[in-house]
Amino acid sequence: EQELCPELVVPGTCECILVMPARPLSPESGAVDITDMSGDVALRVAVHKRMGNSPSSSREVPFGSGFQGGTGGPGTSPRPVAALHLVLQTAQGEPLAQCRTCLPEIQVLRNNGEHFAKFMLGHGRDEYTLVSPGGARLKFWGSIERHNISVTDSEGKLVATTEPCAVDFDPGGKYFRVRVAPCADVGLMVLSLLCI
Repeated sequence: EQELCPELVVPGTCECILVMPARPLSPESGAVDITDMSGDVALRVAVHKRMGNSPSSSREVPFGSGFQGGTGGPGTSPRPVAALHLVLQTAQGEPLAQCRTCLPEIQVLRNNGEHFAKFMLGHGRDEYTLVSPGGARLKFWGSIERHNISVTDSEGKLVATTEPCAVDFDPGGKYFRVRVAPCADVGLMVLSLLCI
């Protein structure tokens, strides 16, 4: 299958708009609720520390730093902290896919643990490329710190965008809106945006 989450592919006649909180990712802060504009939970991402004996399992790559304020910003040296294991779930808690931060890369995995894709640093400070084993590429670029990201495919076609937004269900909170294009995989976009 070409999609990470086939059940979350946007129909060809519309786009999908979701809201994500702009807060640090950590197991202590709990799961991240991905909602619609009304605040109804559409997806959830569970955050776990990834433990292990290898040196790579005790460090977090700098990808999580932009959106989530983790290690000091893209392109900076990572600080020694526990690596993260993110699990994308339905609103009811059923697992759909996962992501593991593990130096020197971030791996996106299917729910069964099968490798789906990996992130690589791009040419610029705020540029990352998601590469699948079949060679498909998605480029994530823009201002990660400002939550203004564009995602384009290998032909330059826009797949998703993000921008800061205000929401009625939590007027004091900080959020960003994710717009996912027709025929794109919402699960892959949500998980990827939390990883970079």
